[in-house]
Amino acid sequence: ARFICVVIGDQKTDSRFTFAKNCINSAAATYTVKQIAKAGGKVKTVPLTGSGNAAVDLFAKEDLVILLKKGEEAGLEKKVEVSEIMPPIAKGTVVGRIVVKTTDGAEYSVALAPNADIEELTFSSCLHKILQKWLG
Repeated sequence: ARFICVVIGDQKTDSRFTFAKNCINSAAATYTVKQIAKAGGKVKTVPLTGSGNAAVDLFAKEDLVILLKKGEEAGLEKKVEVSEIMPPIAKGTVVGRIVVKTTDGAEYSVALAPNADIEELTFSSCLHKILQKWLG
């Protein structure tokens, strides 16, 4: 974690530096950063119906990082919510989210989306797959 401390109103450089150093040390001893999801990182694989694919991977659309007091990491409640996925769906379309609740009740979330188009299963696409398997 990176912390910033601004000290205003003290004429002496040494006392400003000492105060800032003490504040930064206190913050580093008290807080930690927990990365829940990384932008573009795979979060979950969900089964599909009505598509040529059996399942689709869902990826986080942005980073989800939380500043916590040390020791509160164990109290995080992480839940992945996914709506019903009905093809066709374009790449990047939001189909769910990760929701994280902290011990103090704060809630954070980030959107989930497939990183490729999901096409609908049609007669012609089924015929195409059969011919590909037969002909190699």
